[in-house]
Amino acid sequence: MLDISLKTVDENEEEEIVKHHSFQDEGEAKDLYYKLTEDYSEQSVPFFEKGEKLIKIELVKKEPDEMDSECYLEYSRELLHSLSERI
Repeated sequence: MLDISLKTVDENEEEEIVKHHSFQDEGEAKDLYYKLTEDYSEQSVPFFEKGEKLIKIELVKKEPDEMDSECYLEYSRELLHSLSERI
């Protein structure tokens, strides 16, 4: 089982969960995560400065030996809504 979390990260780097979905089918979760990060790659931020509001998409793995995957995107209300609808 894998989870995808959609979060906002505020200027103080505090995270707030906007949507969280658990997938029984790990392949489905991975496919969706990689599709979202690919579709919105032009809004991704490889690094960010403190004081910047962001959107975070996170693929949360249940196995302790596996690393979670995360992607940060430029914040916009429209993008957040679009991502929320797709998860």
